[in-house]
Amino acid sequence: MKTSRELTGVAGETCVDPLPMSRSEALRRTFARPMLKRSIGVAVVVGTGLNVINQGDAIFHGEPLVLWKLALTYAVPFAVSSYGSYGALRGPDRGPLQP
Repeated sequence: MKTSRELTGVAGETCVDPLPMSRSEALRRTFARPMLKRSIGVAVVVGTGLNVINQGDAIFHGEPLVLWKLALTYAVPFAVSSYGSYGALRGPDRGPLQP
């Protein structure tokens, strides 16, 4: 099975361009340990920053936090990071939603 193709750049250099992978292979790799760790890391950093921005008053004044906002603020960056990984794995010629 062919996994890449050679391309010639503008300056005449040769580079290897990975061929787009199937949906199932892209999903498998998106939720494999290395990508999952990356997506979780993004969610922790971005989610924490957004929670401080959105609920900073409650955090710093000891008021109760809105738990659904707390969960959603971490879930959205995780989903966006995972979707970005999936789209990148699918390849430039095929968008994430194309067959």
